[in-house]
Amino acid sequence: MILNINDLKVIVTSGQTHHPVVTYTGNPGGQVTGMVFAITPKEFEHADDCKVDAYRRDSLGFASGVSTWVYVDVESPRQG
Repeated sequence: MILNINDLKVIVTSGQTHHPVVTYTGNPGGQVTGMVFAITPKEFEHADDCKVDAYRRDSLGFASGVSTWVYVDVESPRQG
């Protein structure tokens, strides 16, 4: 899902008017294609500065065995 961002502070900070987020579909075979990045605590803080109320950060596990933080549509049910 792609969110249209209207918060001027977030647009200035991220440089983008649209942010991708994960949306739970209820499909057990559903997948998210992407890349996991190793970032510093400061970079993590900066990423959270770009967060708006339309999404939240959840820790999710992946088929690769990696668990990481993912920005999720706030309307999606919590997993786990």
